[in-house]
Amino acid sequence: MGKTKYYPHTENEFEYDEILPCPFCGKHARITFKGNSYTKSRTVEIKCTVCRANMLNATIRHDSEWIAKITIDSWNQRIK
Repeated sequence: MGKTKYYPHTENEFEYDEILPCPFCGKHARITFKGNSYTKSRTVEIKCTVCRANMLNATIRHDSEWIAKITIDSWNQRIK
């Protein structure tokens, strides 16, 4: 699995694992960052661009990088 850079809109960029294709239809998935440093509320959503399957995680205590890594790991988990 390769690495890619992610760019939360209110925080520093970071590098982490690539997002795998949708586990249901195999098409491209997109990551979205919401929230800011002022409210301390951050949300990360990964959504398939075709079938619209999604995964959403949120946090108050941690930064966007932390919640993004958890969301990416969960999205990329495949049962064999």
